[in-house]
Amino acid sequence: MLKDYYIQQLNPWWKKKSFKFKVINRDYYVDSILDNSSRLINILLGARRVGKTHILYSLINYYLNKLKPKPILFLSGEISSLNSIGLKKIIEEYLEVTKQDLNSELYIFIDEIQEIKNWQKTLKLFYDLSNFKFFVSGSSSLVLSKEIHKLTGRFFLQKVHPLSFKEYLKFTNQNIKKVSKSKNTKQLIEYLKVGGYPEHVLNRQPTYLKQAIESTLYRELFSHFGIRNPEYLETMLLYLSDKVTNAVSVKNLQKDLNINEGTVKSYLDYLQKIFLLHKAYKYGKSNKITKNSNPKYYFSDNGFLNLYTKSLNIGALVENAFYLELLRKNNKQEHNNIYYNEYENQEVDFMHNDVDYEIKSGQKLLEKDLEKYENLEKYIYIVTLYPQNKSLVQKFNYLKIISLKDFLLNST
Repeated sequence: MLKDYYIQQLNPWWKKKSFKFKVINRDYYVDSILDNSSRLINILLGARRVGKTHILYSLINYYLNKLKPKPILFLSGEISSLNSIGLKKIIEEYLEVTKQDLNSELYIFIDEIQEIKNWQKTLKLFYDLSNFKFFVSGSSSLVLSKEIHKLTGRFFLQKVHPLSFKEYLKFTNQNIKKVSKSKNTKQLIEYLKVGGYPEHVLNRQPTYLKQAIESTLYRELFSHFGIRNPEYLETMLLYLSDKVTNAVSVKNLQKDLNINEGTVKSYLDYLQKIFLLHKAYKYGKSNKITKNSNPKYYFSDNGFLNLYTKSLNIGALVENAFYLELLRKNNKQEHNNIYYNEYENQEVDFMHNDVDYEIKSGQKLLEKDLEKYENLEKYIYIVTLYPQNKSLVQKFNYLKIISLKDFLLNST
C-alpha cells in the first residue's frame, strides 16, 4: 500500500530529502500547536478550503527541518483505498517498511479524517500504545463531533477560521505596520468585501467562492446525509445574507420561505455544523433566557456574505467581520460566548467576555449617535470603520471609541 502512487505523491520527502511545501505560514495556528508540548492528538476543525491542509503542510515543513524524512507520514481521507485496507493496517505497514516500532518517535498527519472509517479507534489505539504524535484535520462537526469525544483526554482541538485581517495583509504582501499607521481604509474595505479564504485571497477567481460553498454543501450534506431539498439551503443563505444585523426567528423563516418548522431548524443546524453560519443569542441572566431569544446569524466568511447579499451593505460586512474576529478571540474556549445585548430598549451589537461593543460603519459619527449611550449601565466600546474627529472623541470620553482597523490589527 505504501507504494501506492497517491501515497508516494503525498510524501515527496521520502525520495527528495530537500523537499519543502511552498506555503504561507498561518503563525497563530502553527505556533499554538507547536506550543502544545504534550503528545495530545492535534485536531484542526473547520470548513473545506479554509486552509487546514496548508497548516498541516507548515507543520510538516517544521519537522522536516528537525528530523529525517522517514518518521513523517502524510495521509488523506480522499484516498479511497484507505477505507478498503484500513488506517491501522497502513500504519502497521509503514512501521514494517521503515523498520520502526511503537516506541519510535513518529509524526503522522491525516487530512480530511472524517472520510476514514473507524479513524478514532485507530488513533486511540496508537495513542495509548505508542510514542506517535498525530495531527489531523476535519471538515464537519456533524461527522466528527461524536467521534472526537470518544478521544476524551487525548486531543487538542483547534478551530480554523478564514484569514484574519493581519493574515490577509501578510498573504497579499502588504506591510502591516504601514497599514496600521495609515488613515487610509482602502485595504480594510477590500478585506471586508473579499473575505479570508486563502486561495480566493491569492487568486481572486470570480467563481471560486461559489464553488467552495457548493462543494461544502454537496460533500458534507448531500452525500453524507441525503438532504432531500438541497435548494432550500441556498435559499436560506440568500435570505439570511440580508438579515445579518437583525435577529431572525424560526417562525419568520418558516413563513417567508414556505418551509416547515422542522426543516428550518434542521437546515439551520446543518449550515452551522459545516461552518457556513454562526449565531449570536441575546444576552440573558440565565442560559434558558438566552436560548429562548431569537439569534442573529453571521456568515463564516465575509466573501460568502458579499456573494449572497443582493446589494452591497457595508454595515453588514463590518458587523460580520467584527463577529468573526470575536470568534477568533474565542477560539480556545469550548463554548461560544458572543451575544448581542440590550439596556432599557437600547440594543448593543455585541457582548463578549462581559465587554459591550457597538458598531458604527458611517463615515462620520454624530453627537446624536453617541448621546443615547450616555446613561447605559456599562462602559462600552464604539467601533468605527472610519477615523473620527478628535474633539468628538474627547467630548464623549465616557465611551471608548476605537477604529475597526486597530481592533483587527491588535487581535490574532
